[in-house]
Amino acid sequence: MYSGYIVVQDSSWSLHAVDLAINPDVLLYCKNFRIQQSYKLLSPGISVPEKSVFTFTIKEGNRTIQGSTEIIYSDYSINQKIPSQTFTSEIKEYQENALDKDSVWWTQYRPNSLTDNEYKFDRKIDSLSAYYNSDEYIFKTDSTVNHIDIWNVLYEGITHVNRNKQTMVFITPLLMQVNPFGIGGYRHNLGIVYAKRFSNDFLFETEQNINFGFANSDIRGKAGFGLTYVPKKSVRTFIRFGDYYSMVNTNASISSIISRSNYARTKTASISQRMELINGLFGELTFTYSDQTPINNMKMDPWSNEIFGEINKPLEFTRYIKSELQLELVYKPFQKYVMKKNRKIILGSNWPELSFMWRKGIPHIFNSEVNFDYVEAGIRDEMKLARWGRFSWQVLGGSFVNKKNLKLLEYKYFRGSDKIFFSSPVRSLQLLGPTLSSSSAFFQFNCIHHFEGTITDKIPFMSRLKIGLAAGGGGLWMEENRFRHGEVFGGIERVFRIRRQLFRLGIFAVTSDNNINKADFTFKIGINMYNSYSRKWDY
Repeated sequence: MYSGYIVVQDSSWSLHAVDLAINPDVLLYCKNFRIQQSYKLLSPGISVPEKSVFTFTIKEGNRTIQGSTEIIYSDYSINQKIPSQTFTSEIKEYQENALDKDSVWWTQYRPNSLTDNEYKFDRKIDSLSAYYNSDEYIFKTDSTVNHIDIWNVLYEGITHVNRNKQTMVFITPLLMQVNPFGIGGYRHNLGIVYAKRFSNDFLFETEQNINFGFANSDIRGKAGFGLTYVPKKSVRTFIRFGDYYSMVNTNASISSIISRSNYARTKTASISQRMELINGLFGELTFTYSDQTPINNMKMDPWSNEIFGEINKPLEFTRYIKSELQLELVYKPFQKYVMKKNRKIILGSNWPELSFMWRKGIPHIFNSEVNFDYVEAGIRDEMKLARWGRFSWQVLGGSFVNKKNLKLLEYKYFRGSDKIFFSSPVRSLQLLGPTLSSSSAFFQFNCIHHFEGTITDKIPFMSRLKIGLAAGGGGLWMEENRFRHGEVFGGIERVFRIRRQLFRLGIFAVTSDNNINKADFTFKIGINMYNSYSRKWDY
């Protein structure tokens, strides 16, 4: 692992100096890395570092970057009792004026004077920092985001940012505005998002969506606005209201998600309160009032019956009022973070994410007619397994512990499968059949592993094609009808780019079995999209 020298004083057998180089074969980022340290003897048996120098070389394409870091130690405290809460998940904290120190301050407190080259580099960095915060540069960077072309209009959406005013406006792309399969026929949707961050790091957010149906001449929509007013604890209040056609199952299959049987009319108003309770534990409490109405009295487009058949018949139910309280908890153990002025910057955690949800249908409040309690708990994670690829999994379970007055729209729904399309394998099953619902207990698990070239890159022909392998599976158990379902899949994938968007196309072989239908086997095609903001794939 290391090669070099370790110097020990023969009189005291104390460590005097080290000069070690790390084996280049085990370095992933640097070409070489060297550690030089000198020590001094404070008292018999106690040898402490006096100075450390780290030198390294980085190879980036045709460029070779050489760097050096020097650390000088002083003010030693030996064998002090450290309080139990000294070391927490906080990686670092910036003082209020940490980013405002000028060159005079650094000259005063810097232990070593800068060399001529270091001084030139320091002046260059100061000049770049001044330029990056200038109105000219901010205008240029904003202009690249605010640039509008046919790709923005059709697919990505139109974004306008102003870094000086700390505002952002987003208008949905035409692909999301045009809805030929809307309730009653063609509907045109317009969605707008606006956000502004204030100098004290308060964040104001709004979201609006309005749509018009030509067949029934009806305007529907929803809107909301919220304010984050304790940034360090993510305390936010959000109010929503609207009159729109809501989906009964928001995770339905492609064939049923736009069928009329998956929709009801909802008049609603809600208020949500979110905050970070302790580090990594986020809670959100929401009260919702809804007026639920069937859509079977609307003028429907005749062609939809021919496409969707039986599943196109609107749900028949008696109009009812619902008052619901919902509590959601999400916990990321040992979450790392950085405190910077008024903001808490979350860096994530290597531990799985735990979730809990409780829904309470409250009778009599605002003439509410429902009375139920639903609890759900889950655990999920996505982990990089060194050079062996990336593994994603999720386990979810829940039950209605009280269903004195439980309406059909409040059931737990499971995504039905499509004939050809491979849906997200960490949230759905591929050969479940039609959409299922449950008013009892259930347990579901899903997983997928992307080998990311671990195997195929070692095969000459496959490495040229840049093809990767993926495999996974899932299962569902429901107390209702004692339903059992299990499946596994495997396939090949390839990443490609269209303009600025990355896609991962996959062809998968899927087989399943359950206690109602016969064993099944089929091939499916999946398209996975890359989110450049979160730097993650959909699955």
